[in-house]
Amino acid sequence: MKKIILATALLLSAVFSTQTIADVPNQVALHYTGSVITKPCEVSIGSTTTLDMGDLDIATLSTAGAFSPWLNYNIHFSNCDVSTSIYLYTASSAVRGPSKGNIETFATYDSQSNLLKNIGLQVMVNNTDMSSNIVYVTPPQPDNQQQPSYDMPMKFRFNNVTGAAPESGKITGVYTMTVEYY
Repeated sequence: MKKIILATALLLSAVFSTQTIADVPNQVALHYTGSVITKPCEVSIGSTTTLDMGDLDIATLSTAGAFSPWLNYNIHFSNCDVSTSIYLYTASSAVRGPSKGNIETFATYDSQSNLLKNIGLQVMVNNTDMSSNIVYVTPPQPDNQQQPSYDMPMKFRFNNVTGAAPESGKITGVYTMTVEYY
C-alpha cells in the first residue's frame, strides 16, 4: 500500500510540475521592465542667457590684481526630485585660456586689439570658486518632502591678470556650464 501511495504522489507531482501557464486557462504572464531615474529640475534661464557686466572704467582694471565689481546672478531650479543633487562643471568655455590662480583667462581675443589679453573672468557658484571647473550642490530639502526649489547664487567679475592696462573695447564671451543630476 505504501508503494502505491508513493507512486501516486510522485506521478501527481510530475504532472503538476510540468504544467505551464499556457496550460492553465485564464492566466496571463506579464513581463515588466522599468528604470529608476533622477528627474532633472526645471531651470529658470533655459539653455542660454546674457549677463550684462556693465560699463567699466578702464582705470578699474589698470593694475595687476585689479577687479571689477561682482555681478550677482541666480539660477532658479524648481520641481526637483526630493533626493536630487546638482553637479556643475565647465567642460567647455570660451574662457579656457591659461589659468592665473583662481581666474580663467580668455582663450581668444580680438585680433584688432589687445583688449582681452590682460583680462580674466572669475566665476563663483554657491560661494565655491569655479577655477577647479567642478562644483557639487545639494539643495536644501524641505521638511514636507515636496519637490524642492533652489536658487543657486552665482557671481562673475573681470580681473587684470597680467598687470598691463587693458585697451578699451567691448568684451563678449561664452561661459558654458553643464548641469548633471545625481
